[in-house]
Amino acid sequence: MALAHIPQGAAGDQVLPVTRALLLPGGGLRLSYAAGVLTEIFARDLRFQLMDGTSGGSLNLAMLLSGLHVEEICERWRSLKMRHTISLMPLLNYLWPPQFVAASSAKGFRQKVYPHLGIDFEKIRAASGVQGSFNVCNFGKKMNQLILHQDMTEDFLLAGMSLPGTLPPVTINDEVFLDSGFIQDVNLLDAVKRGANELWLIWIMGNIKQYRKNPINLYVQMLEMSANGALIKELLQIKEINTRIANGETVYGHSKPITLHMIKPAQPLPLDTALYTGSITHTQLISMGKADARRYFDQFEAQGLAFEPEILSMSV
Repeated sequence: MALAHIPQGAAGDQVLPVTRALLLPGGGLRLSYAAGVLTEIFARDLRFQLMDGTSGGSLNLAMLLSGLHVEEICERWRSLKMRHTISLMPLLNYLWPPQFVAASSAKGFRQKVYPHLGIDFEKIRAASGVQGSFNVCNFGKKMNQLILHQDMTEDFLLAGMSLPGTLPPVTINDEVFLDSGFIQDVNLLDAVKRGANELWLIWIMGNIKQYRKNPINLYVQMLEMSANGALIKELLQIKEINTRIANGETVYGHSKPITLHMIKPAQPLPLDTALYTGSITHTQLISMGKADARRYFDQFEAQGLAFEPEILSMSV
């Protein structure tokens, strides 16, 4: 796993090292879009010292830390059978509402999806040259908990993508863990505190003004509100940090402003249901990710994006 470049200045210039963080948030099982973006990022020899995954984004991070090349990651997404992501809970879960825990069990992910995606937990824990981290919701504490890649297990990966009602919570050492998506879908501020001064974010969660109807949209919109709201809060916090740095302070060890690069779709991606019905494929999502990344690099500006809520907006 590659480390960040240290830029070379002119003779006598003092050039601070760039510490890059790759931030991989969730987006259901549409994470093949992010894999497409990653092909363009790595094709430009961008290197990272920190990598952080939340919710479904942890799948791509787990594949990277398992040693898979990004093109192989894309191929494994293309060949994923969506039916393998679904496995039945006990019958009482569906027949007796007080016993309902989740729509699907985790058996399919443990036995089929993780092996198909090439996720190898021994390789993840042994990965070197980069510090990886995974986010989970500690349900008892009602807070996000960071798991370093050296401590990563199948249970933690599963917990980190178990949204309430979709997959059951996971109990680890007598504590209950779930997906952190409803708390925060990406952990920018922690990356800054750990030394990152250049943030690379692949954002998938929809953000439009129109309120959509039907039960699936209502659930997704709750997640979008939580995810975008938490990210906006962190954007404004880092904006304040940059203001303090501009005024001569050193904040979390930073004496130069933090920069942000974000690649996202212009319109919300189709929901996971479209993948199950076949109205969109992982191949198409990968192509969309590649195209959006190329557009970003075509207009690339070294100073990055403003830490403002408007950068998350999408059109219908």
